[in-house]
Amino acid sequence: LSKKFLEENIEFQLIVGENRTQDSMSSLNNFVIKKNKCIYFFGKELIYQPCLSLLTNLDLVILPLGNKLLLNYILMLRRFIFGSVRIALWGHALNMQVGADSLMNSFKKSYFKNADWWFPYTEGMAKIIEASGFSADKITTVYNTADTDELISLTNSISNEYMESVRKKLNIP
Repeated sequence: LSKKFLEENIEFQLIVGENRTQDSMSSLNNFVIKKNKCIYFFGKELIYQPCLSLLTNLDLVILPLGNKLLLNYILMLRRFIFGSVRIALWGHALNMQVGADSLMNSFKKSYFKNADWWFPYTEGMAKIIEASGFSADKITTVYNTADTDELISLTNSISNEYMESVRKKLNIP
């Protein structure tokens, strides 16, 4: 997505919660790391990302879909009351490890339609979002996965002779 934004000359800033993800973000130039605050409510972990001050005068905020992310609810409520910034949701529409009608998935479905745009990871998720009544014209599937084409190409380019020489050098049968 960041590559597409650069191509389209769209100014963006990525705000990342401080955790193990920042190592994978090192290739990006335009991100800010904020320390998340964890709150426990009835034994469930909720996460607050203290970045409201960074979310002013924006055209769009893209939020990762997650039931435990308090910032999502704050921004949705703020938008509902004040008609402020447009919101796009990013990620899996549902948690596929539990039933589609589980309490958490039912809750997610309840706010599908409150977004201005959706960036689901897969076509299957896009269909679920559309089936909830969300306009297909406002869904962009991002295929959030590693691009394996280059890996496959590199793997196929390794000759049997080279592999055999490495095996001998490393004493691998």
